Amino acid sequence: MDDILENLEEVEITARGDDEDEDDEDEEVPPELLLGRDQLIELSQESAKIKAMGIIDRAGDDGADEDRRAPDDRVDRVSGSADACLAALHVMTSPAMPKAVYIEDVIEMVLRTSNQKAKRPKCPSHRQKVVTLLYNKLCDVFRNLSELLSIQLLTDTTVLQMTSMAMTPFFVENVRELQLCSIKLVTAVFARYKKHRQLILEEVFTSLARLPTSKRSLRHFRVNSSGVGTEPLYIQMVSALVLQLIQSVVQLRSQTHPEKEDEDELITGSYEAAMRTSQNFLLVFLKKCGSKQGEEDYRPVFENFVQDLLTVLNQPEWPAAEVLLGLLGRLLVYQFSTKQTEMALRVASLDYLGTVATHLRKDAIPGSRDETLRLQKALLNYLEDNGERDSSLAFARSFYIAQWLRDSTTETQKAAELPDSAPDIRRPKPPGDTAAAVAMPLRPPVELLDLVAVCCPGSRKEERPQIGRVIQKTGDGGGYTVHWMSGSYGGPWAESRRRDPGGRGGGAKLVPITGSVREEDIIYRKIALTSGRKLSSRVVQALRGLYAEKDGKKK
Repeated sequence: MDDILENLEEVEITARGDDEDEDDEDEEVPPELLLGRDQLIELSQESAKIKAMGIIDRAGDDGADEDRRAPDDRVDRVSGSADACLAALHVMTSPAMPKAVYIEDVIEMVLRTSNQKAKRPKCPSHRQKVVTLLYNKLCDVFRNLSELLSIQLLTDTTVLQMTSMAMTPFFVENVRELQLCSIKLVTAVFARYKKHRQLILEEVFTSLARLPTSKRSLRHFRVNSSGVGTEPLYIQMVSALVLQLIQSVVQLRSQTHPEKEDEDELITGSYEAAMRTSQNFLLVFLKKCGSKQGEEDYRPVFENFVQDLLTVLNQPEWPAAEVLLGLLGRLLVYQFSTKQTEMALRVASLDYLGTVATHLRKDAIPGSRDETLRLQKALLNYLEDNGERDSSLAFARSFYIAQWLRDSTTETQKAAELPDSAPDIRRPKPPGDTAAAVAMPLRPPVELLDLVAVCCPGSRKEERPQIGRVIQKTGDGGGYTVHWMSGSYGGPWAESRRRDPGGRGGGAKLVPITGSVREEDIIYRKIALTSGRKLSSRVVQALRGLYAEKDGKKK
């Protein structure tokens, strides 16, 4: 290896003239500047050995020998380029390497070369052995790139190239090992680069219609916890990708300024981000299922996705499955109960909801608090012990911790204060308090699609009650975007809509009326309408009292 590096130092590379196109990335490299095939294989193998020994940062620069030859076969050159990519990545992903080894041009050249290999068509049968070797090397390149992402911060351009390359083999058949490496690489990008998350999800949706639908080629991802002696469980590669993407959003520590971050706020904030990612994904997916978009029918794809969620539900490696199914149930109820939703989607929503509800009810297992804590500890230990075997288990472990922290915080608040939904229960009066006992409202977390009552500043009495359905959490300041409802204390409630002045056909299209509310404006949470979509008498009584209390404070 030292001989090869010294030979490279002795090569004099002549700069290209001004009349040449400096942006021509496909220009042939002069044969005298190419390393021989045997040298590239040796360089790739030796760099892997030294990386495993952890001493590559102490490698010397001495040695002298020259043995270069121009490749006379295109397959040799392709395989040689893969060896060169691996050699560079082995150096960059070794421990304790100086910043000088992370050369942006080298990383981009590795990505460009690897992307060409990933898109290369099939070879003749007599080259199949060479193709298999190249395929294995490409998988190694993907694995090393995943390591590089956790070591070095890359530019947006490089990350875009890496994401595009990783998504290329994902929806192709008969490349299972490369798809598994792609999942790991895309998840590493998704976890670290927040700005690229939406682009990755859009890329997934763009490719969903190209998924295979035949049973033979449908599910190739084996669920880890398929027990010994039991029939193995398999899900689609795209389902595994989506679940791992959502689980990767949760962070237990800041990647930039760990000393300046409040740990609890960081964890719960990242969990809320994972919930928003899940909701956005399901909303877009359900919308695509409403009707055929050209020749693309997303309903079979969605049904397969739901079946995969049910398959991995309660499997320790997939905590996001339960979250997705819970959100999906709420979204399906909303879609079915909204009259503006097209009939085909309403019927499909009812069908999906029955499937999900039946499965969740069957899997429900009651348990004591002590037993729950014992099982939680055992689960975390299992994920930590097996983390070296599968790095994705670290994301699952972080997801569980964030979920339990959020749930624990909610339970603590409920133990300290009474919920808004039980205003007729009174807290014991504090000593010396002569006023009537008043129920103390709890601030449980507002969840997506909850119905809430608000008292906005400047609102008039005749506008009350003000009720809206939460459709999004806005920023980190405790605000929400709501879809306003129209109704009265004694009448039915429905989603408020207005005519879109910019819509086609003279503004005939109806669009939802939305608004922003603050956390402190919400006076009653988790309103449940009756079968006639009316407020219950207890809720009406509570709202009248809460609005009267607000008016009294203003005076």
